[in-house]
Amino acid sequence: QNKNQNTLRQWPSYNGNDHGNGVGLELVAGVLSSRNHFELRQAQRDTWVGSVKQDPLLNKKVAVWFVVGAEACGLHPADRIDRYSCKRANV
Repeated sequence: QNKNQNTLRQWPSYNGNDHGNGVGLELVAGVLSSRNHFELRQAQRDTWVGSVKQDPLLNKKVAVWFVVGAEACGLHPADRIDRYSCKRANV
């Protein structure tokens, strides 16, 4: 098993209904992340995301989701039209 699989088990996803505890969500924070930034995502889980999950009120009302692409982009970031796409800039 790799460390990504272990993390996914530790941070279950929202089930779409009640965040698993009978109370509706009030805030969903989507955090954009690159596929190769696992350590940065883990640092967030270990700090502010972990604080949200441990707080008895916040963990019922706030969900944090990391938004990570399904495939890595083969273009160097300097060659892309912007930092969020995988389209070559017309230079």
